[in-house]
Amino acid sequence: MRRARRLLYVMIVVLVSLAAWSSAALASPSARTLSPFCAKVVSYDKTTPGKTLYTLKPAALEAKYKGFKSATVKLLPITPSSIKPDLQKIFTFDNALFAALQKAGWSFAKVPPATLKTWATKGPALKPASDKVISYFDKTCGLHDPLP
Repeated sequence: MRRARRLLYVMIVVLVSLAAWSSAALASPSARTLSPFCAKVVSYDKTTPGKTLYTLKPAALEAKYKGFKSATVKLLPITPSSIKPDLQKIFTFDNALFAALQKAGWSFAKVPPATLKTWATKGPALKPASDKVISYFDKTCGLHDPLP
């Protein structure tokens, strides 16, 4: 009977320890080894200011676009198949947005109304894809970005 109690005690301690470790590993990207995709996403997230594009000055928008182009080239080839189509949709929309901004001298005020109307229609249509990608970033990469 004592031996059974000890064995039960040891099993409980091991299970509690494993649960605590796995919980910490899931909560923090630094507590576990990240896939190359997640490592790049986490790195990009750390170097990207949390401001919306509308609040950035033209020079900052242009710099953000260069960083975005670089990130897309590096990320798409290593994107997991479960989110790749969704991420491609988002990148396609974002590339069109940045191209329009570039034509407008990086000023939202100078973007043609027809383009703004297109963004207003196509942007919300991307919400399911965006939610799926953000959920992946949250659960798999350890980022905790809010859903738009």
